[in-house]
Amino acid sequence: MKLGRALQCCTLAALVLAGGLATVSALADDWTERPYNPPVGSRWIIQRDLFTEQNDEGTISKKTFRITSELKITEKTPTGFRITYARRNSSYESDNTEQQTMIRPALAALQGVEYHASTDAAGKPLRVDNIEDVKAALRGMADSIAKGSGGPEVASVVQQMLAPMLQVDETSAAELYLDQLPALALTQNTGLKLGEIRRDSISQPNPMGKLVINRALEIAEADPATGDVKYVLTESYDPASMQAFLVQLLERLGRTGTDVSEPEKNIKDLVMSLDERTESKVTDGMTRSMIEESTSNADLPGTKRVIKSRKVVTVTPAP
Repeated sequence: MKLGRALQCCTLAALVLAGGLATVSALADDWTERPYNPPVGSRWIIQRDLFTEQNDEGTISKKTFRITSELKITEKTPTGFRITYARRNSSYESDNTEQQTMIRPALAALQGVEYHASTDAAGKPLRVDNIEDVKAALRGMADSIAKGSGGPEVASVVQQMLAPMLQVDETSAAELYLDQLPALALTQNTGLKLGEIRRDSISQPNPMGKLVINRALEIAEADPATGDVKYVLTESYDPASMQAFLVQLLERLGRTGTDVSEPEKNIKDLVMSLDERTESKVTDGMTRSMIEESTSNADLPGTKRVIKSRKVVTVTPAP
């Protein structure tokens, strides 16, 4: 009798547990992504802290780069939003004091410049609407900082670092110079379903050739009651693209001789890799935090380097 009762209790417990699991599964299936829809007039503080450690054949250097910026939602349009974005504060600390001296004045020139931009419905910047005003402000601030830097070398570096920003069009400026906004938009209005993995590829600019990065985005956690969700994005170099890049690199280094197959023979001696993982948490349709951890490795002619970085981004209502 006791054994029978025990078996009966186990059976009931199993049924209860199974019912509970089924309920959780059903709730998860009921999760619906909340749309990106910040209130017009709302202001947000974006804090980005980037920590990097670089190892050059045993010589280790570290740097910390922080940016505090402000995002204001100024208007909702039929296709998205109009925003104002500006860096309010920044700092750069490095083991390389010479590099630190050169970079800080350029960062100062970018501080306070306001970008008026248009975004799509997910908050991804599409264009900088006041690009000419931005360029004029950058020229004036760069000239002022360069003149007060105390040396022609620093002045020259500041002007060189800001020169590319004075040559871009309104579309490129939206992609390149609004800091974290494009990355934050990746996990807003995704359209992803539970269990789905979205794969795509992007090109990474590189003076030595074209590099393609493969990406995979998926939902790690989802709360059906609140709509809150955590996404995981992984990134790595595309193998075919990397092979073509290394062949081109060897050709530029003159290691191919007259045999067109020679680069392929030497590829096995080269290493170049990227392993990146980003966790993003979204509340009420808006990405509120990101943690990105990345390791890149390059073992190339004249270069043996490993770079590890950790980027932490938070988005909070402005006081």
